[in-house]
Amino acid sequence: MAEFRRPQTAQEAVLAELRRRVGSGELTPGAPLRQDELAADLGVSRVPLREALRMLEAEGQVTYAAHRGYRVADLHSDDLEEIYHLRGLLEDDLALRSVRAQTPAQVAAVRVAFARLTAAESTADPDPAALAAANRAFHWAILRPAPRAERILATLWNASDAYRARWFADPGNVARGADEHAQVMAAVTAGKAESVVRLLAAHRTGAVQALRASLSG
Repeated sequence: MAEFRRPQTAQEAVLAELRRRVGSGELTPGAPLRQDELAADLGVSRVPLREALRMLEAEGQVTYAAHRGYRVADLHSDDLEEIYHLRGLLEDDLALRSVRAQTPAQVAAVRVAFARLTAAESTADPDPAALAAANRAFHWAILRPAPRAERILATLWNASDAYRARWFADPGNVARGADEHAQVMAAVTAGKAESVVRLLAAHRTGAVQALRASLSG
């Protein structure tokens, strides 16, 4: 019997699409979000759009000001470093426990996610949204967060989507990321939990350094 899948509500669909547009760089930092135009473009009323924007505001992806409305949040190095610092606190623990307890089936799942990420990274003109999705799936396959940790981690990753869009826009970053992902995959396959933690930490640090330079340039 086929698995039943509940259809997305209008709010969920709008939220997913706005996140995709921010994560792909289609909606750029500081860009105004005109509700009438967005609602017409997405084919929804302003009610689900407004609720989705409020959720994005709570995550820090958009900002709201009276008489100005909503805008895509600007990028700031302090915000970037805080997000990645909080990610590190959670991801280091998850990676250590996950790799130490991994089963052959779980390693196989990481390999599948890695193959999809490699395919996205090696494309001549990679689609930013597809690359971001494959990147997250690979990290998630390694970390295997439980539901509560997953909610927290998802909030942090969502909050940094615009930063990743900027990072993926540089082919040099994509190439370096591909090399680092390959090293992580090798450590996962070998079951070297401490090495996975170290490599993922270096991966995050490198991303922050590259983005900090980009933001100050």
